[in-house]
Amino acid sequence: MTGKYGGLVMMGSRRRQRTYDVIVTREVLGIRQKPKKRRRTFPRVRLLSVPVLIGVAAILSYLLMAPAYRVHGASVRGNTLIEAQAIYQMSMVDGQNLFLLNTRAAAQAIERLPYVKRASVRARLPAEVSIVVEEYQPRWVWVAGESRFWIDETGNILPYNGPLEGSLSVVDPSGRPLPVGATLDSRVVVMLDALSRLLPDEKEVIYDENVGFVLTVGPGWPARIGKSPDDLAAKLGILNALLPQLVAQNLDIAFIDLRYPEQPYFRLK
Repeated sequence: MTGKYGGLVMMGSRRRQRTYDVIVTREVLGIRQKPKKRRRTFPRVRLLSVPVLIGVAAILSYLLMAPAYRVHGASVRGNTLIEAQAIYQMSMVDGQNLFLLNTRAAAQAIERLPYVKRASVRARLPAEVSIVVEEYQPRWVWVAGESRFWIDETGNILPYNGPLEGSLSVVDPSGRPLPVGATLDSRVVVMLDALSRLLPDEKEVIYDENVGFVLTVGPGWPARIGKSPDDLAAKLGILNALLPQLVAQNLDIAFIDLRYPEQPYFRLK
């Protein structure tokens, strides 16, 4: 700084100015920074050429239309009660293209046959189909009036398809037919199994819904043995001991009741 005072010139000292750099962040000022927009990236898609697409379509068309891949028969195994042709027709695979064949649907259709318990269907190129079935095994014959039915070991009621050699027949005097496809009471099935084991030579028993199973003994007397297999052996033992005495007395007996083995009794006609 200079100044004139009179004739004199005064030289003042010049102060040196200093500068400072101050960095203030956006966070300090409370300003939020907008996130940068990311550019979307898309995968590169390689388009097949038109000739390749035409070739693929031609191959698919050939596989679906060629006679070599159409089913015209099948091998059937495991069947003894149903003819193989009936099983094949029920499968509905005839004429189908192997690549469009629904093997599970075919097996489910076969399982609707009355004697089929389970079925499996397999397919192999070019047009081979194999069918394996597991059938119910009938064990007893149930007679109700003019109607007859097969009963398997678990009580399934099946259509009658002829006599069963060496099997026990059950006669229901009520004559009520059984519903095919239903199942017998489990207690009845257990009792039938016990009778078949304890009386292997017995050919026929009567089943009365009110009194249970009835054996025909001696000169044709009905012997009521009930529905429970728990004490069946004891009942049969009492019957074998009592029967000779009753026959020796030449009695005219209406029935013998062994349903309660601790109190057996008989009634005269």
